Amino acid sequence: MNNNLTKKFIFFFTALILVISFLYFNISSENPGQIYNKSNVISNKYKLKWQYKNNDGISPPVIYKQSVIVCSDNGKIMSFQIETGKIDYQIQIDSIPIDAQPIILNDIMFAGNIDGDFYSIDLIEKKVNWKIKTKGKINAAANYFKNKKNDFLIIFGSYDNNVYCIESKSGKIKWKFETENYINGTPAVTEKNNFAVFGGCDNYLRALNINTGSEKYKINLKSYIPASPVISGNIVYSADYSGKLTAVDLSNGKILWQFLPQKNNSGFMLKPVVSENFILIGNENGELFKINKHTGKLILSKKIGRKLNVLFADKNHCFVSYFPGKIEILNLINLESVWSYETGIEIKESADMDLNYIAISDYDGTLFVFKKDAE
Repeated sequence: MNNNLTKKFIFFFTALILVISFLYFNISSENPGQIYNKSNVISNKYKLKWQYKNNDGISPPVIYKQSVIVCSDNGKIMSFQIETGKIDYQIQIDSIPIDAQPIILNDIMFAGNIDGDFYSIDLIEKKVNWKIKTKGKINAAANYFKNKKNDFLIIFGSYDNNVYCIESKSGKIKWKFETENYINGTPAVTEKNNFAVFGGCDNYLRALNINTGSEKYKINLKSYIPASPVISGNIVYSADYSGKLTAVDLSNGKILWQFLPQKNNSGFMLKPVVSENFILIGNENGELFKINKHTGKLILSKKIGRKLNVLFADKNHCFVSYFPGKIEILNLINLESVWSYETGIEIKESADMDLNYIAISDYDGTLFVFKKDAE
């Protein structure tokens, strides 16, 4: 095979792998940060490929193309080669911590910091495109949708009590909506219904028109809503601080069912993972619940570890983390462990994965990249 054909083959093969990874694990705008796949794609075993200890804290990672990208507590973007851990590049933005997981659209990163600054950063040109200022910290990842011109619009919440919708190219605020308290999670978006749905520390689950920012409805769940909601079909699922999981008809805001554990002594701080037939969610007390998606009835539960977080799931396994620093893969039939690894430090609330790799970060500034082990 001559050199030209070899180069073409390598290019085609690499592109094919990227496309397959995107189709399997693309984080849709409906449910940012949640990864569920109906196939069996989570391995029974992973091995630590590499780790990197940063002197400052780091954000949850994003796997993008063949890189792992994080933001640091000193306002720096760091990109690592996914296979080797070698640093590709660094971009100094400012000196303010970026805690939230960034999102990347067509080589443009969008992320907010704890001072309330929200950035658009060109990862090819290594420069800031624009910055807007809010009046409170930005604690969660942004989300996105497309308008009729096929342009991206970015939506995120702030501790200044507002949800913002920003034109991705110009940084112009298209609309903002004020609530009565902090916005801690990421809004879920459905372009099909033209809704953005989010919860807040004012106890309300709200649905807005994504084009105008006008409120469609709000539901008082009578407890803080720190987690991002999840949309599946025409239903939105929202977990709250009282330990309650609520299913709502997206079209009209009617509550379909609510799940509250019989011996409830702990809240839900993190989002659920929703499959075709069941929901997985962990609470602060360390219990994992597998719930019937259609009825809200409990299928199975198990006490695993404090601050339990379900990061990923497929039809056979789920990938969880819990305090003080352990990750596990569980069999969904009986919630028994099939693989585990101890980091020693609590894992951040979001992570990322593709067909071969899992990337996580901890609260001590360490990035871990695991690779699927040959079985």
